Amino acid sequence: MGIKVTKEVEEIIEEIVCNKDVESQRQLVRFLGDKRILLTQSHLSRVLKEQGYTKKDGRYIRDGSEQAVRDRKLRGLAEDYICDLLVSGHYCHIVVKDGYAAPVSTAIKKSQWPEVFAVTTQQELVTVICKHPDGCNTLLRRLGVNQKKLEGQSKSPPSQ
Repeated sequence: MGIKVTKEVEEIIEEIVCNKDVESQRQLVRFLGDKRILLTQSHLSRVLKEQGYTKKDGRYIRDGSEQAVRDRKLRGLAEDYICDLLVSGHYCHIVVKDGYAAPVSTAIKKSQWPEVFAVTTQQELVTVICKHPDGCNTLLRRLGVNQKKLEGQSKSPPSQ
């Protein structure tokens, strides 16, 4: 027997999941409560499962959703074009292959990931400013970048 929720509640859940950095179902219950939608955590868990949500890289996504498709495409861009990176506090400096800074920057901007505050581009350097220092680690996980794999091949970012 399925849990019935209105289309409006489904849309509100989708809006919250896409636009906020939701780290847990308990946090999502609070966000819904702020919108006067009262669900228990166990009820929400069943709703999320029935609606096709999964938690990946610390974020809830719906398989087949626009966000899930964008995330997969961006992961492919990262695998193909990232040469090196440097993380320093809120800043993630990503060195990409020549000519690919603009497409990678645009893709990150369009991703609407909640940890991303701003993205800048210069030559083959994409700088992502995250809302909090741990946001860079989340960003790298989303991009599928293995920082250890890049170590030793380090190429300094171009001077700004």
